[in-house]
Amino acid sequence: MRSFIMLFVGYTSRSRSLGITAFQVLILAILHMQVVPEMDPPDRAHAHHKRNEPQFSLSDGLLGLFDSFPVEIISTIFLLYVCDDCWKNEELRPGLTLGKICKGWRQVAWSTPNLWTSLIIRPQNSTSMTHVDLAREWLARSGSLPISIEFTSRFNEGVRADKELGQVYEEMTKLFNSCSGRWYSLSLSLPSSSLEAFPTLECSPSMLQNLSLSATCNGQFRIPNYQRTRSFANWSPAVVEISCLNVILDWKSVLDLSLDFVDIAEVLYIFKRAPNLKKCSLKEVRDSGTDVSTIIERRPIICPVLESLIITFIDKEAATSFCNAVSLPALKHLEFCGYDIDVLELSMDELIFFLTKSSCALQSLFIFESDFELGSLIRLAPFLSSIKELYIHYAHSFSDMDIEERGSFYHLLADQTQSISPPAFPTDVPLLPFLEKFQWFGPAPFAWEILPGLLEPTSHDGLRHCRPLKSVEINCDDTEELEDAYIPKDIVLQLSVFNEVKFDFTLDFYWFGQHRIDLWKASMEEFEAQKGEEYTSI
Repeated sequence: MRSFIMLFVGYTSRSRSLGITAFQVLILAILHMQVVPEMDPPDRAHAHHKRNEPQFSLSDGLLGLFDSFPVEIISTIFLLYVCDDCWKNEELRPGLTLGKICKGWRQVAWSTPNLWTSLIIRPQNSTSMTHVDLAREWLARSGSLPISIEFTSRFNEGVRADKELGQVYEEMTKLFNSCSGRWYSLSLSLPSSSLEAFPTLECSPSMLQNLSLSATCNGQFRIPNYQRTRSFANWSPAVVEISCLNVILDWKSVLDLSLDFVDIAEVLYIFKRAPNLKKCSLKEVRDSGTDVSTIIERRPIICPVLESLIITFIDKEAATSFCNAVSLPALKHLEFCGYDIDVLELSMDELIFFLTKSSCALQSLFIFESDFELGSLIRLAPFLSSIKELYIHYAHSFSDMDIEERGSFYHLLADQTQSISPPAFPTDVPLLPFLEKFQWFGPAPFAWEILPGLLEPTSHDGLRHCRPLKSVEINCDDTEELEDAYIPKDIVLQLSVFNEVKFDFTLDFYWFGQHRIDLWKASMEEFEAQKGEEYTSI
């Protein structure tokens, strides 16, 4: 009953702008409860696969009453039902589910184009010409509305006859292309040969906003100067995701770009042609030996409005080329790290050169400290004057000597008057004066003694300043002795006065599985236990 009331309230709030009455919403809630019956939480996951088999038990009178509504109202109620969150992230087809109820409902569902604007084809649904016919019927029901298509077929070439699968891909592609004028979102995950042979469209798909291309990676893709397919040359989407494929696009239109497993030469090639790029994610960037000198020439490659960059490198040669070639003056959010955290060592000098050349005002930085030379993080501090969010992860275990070297940056944040300080530090304001969020992940023990100074650092003028911190998150792991991870009592007492700051201190340890404990709570309990022992001893 409780879930029914929640459904009713939820549907009511969403239907006000559509002119649907409370009574009609009541029918919609009943519809939901009958087609998707309530079940105990443990049974929900088990029953997901049964959602396409509606279990309907409305009385004939109530069903007749529902069917007496105008078709427009029934269609709108169907749309509300399909838009419900319960269909999110599930490979279900609610339009088909409604059509199974009865002939009348099927006629309404089939004639409601909005129910058919999203077509998702998984590998098991792309193996025969029958699947092509079903996809054609689906798209025909969408009328002239913008459509979203997701086509995934990851069969390894050679497992089945190339001719048989190739014909399915070819016919499915022809079907999609016949609707290209209505594409809003297109996602293709196919063998490399199928994407590279994708037929060129006569006209640019003008409505296309989102394009995702993922190729089954083949060995040839790893060679330098791998060819760029021209099949998509006149396409101008705003949001692009590409994996294991080099393409020619109208890069001037791209605002949001994600590239996976990409050569640094391709990154530089695209950056030269994407002046409007604002957000970019580059994963597994590598150097395949391509000569990038002709791309770089003598001037840096500038993306003038790029604000957010996530980049991970497979090798340090790729990182070197990127830092030497690219300038991002509008950069606000940077995630810069190696892909293999156990092997790759990046150069702090090169990162500093990149930031100096960009002359950007970073607001957030995510960095793996262990990707760089030991103790080099302190040299980055002068470039973080505008930082609001700082995320530092440390992947390796370390010796006591490492702890001392590693801690110099954090001690400097707490107290600028200490003797170890890099040049060009301001003397009248604390480092990171705008810091609002600080996150640290790494092996225990953490240098807890720096936290009070992190909140109220001492600068060169001898005065304490207050950073506008709202959140401090420390996560320690891989500790063998739990006692080493506890927060010292005096630190807990000093931090307790900062009521406006959210502290999240956790410890992950591995003993017959992974466990996480609240370090603040555990430390307080340890203090109480010690107090009890002292009292007993007296």
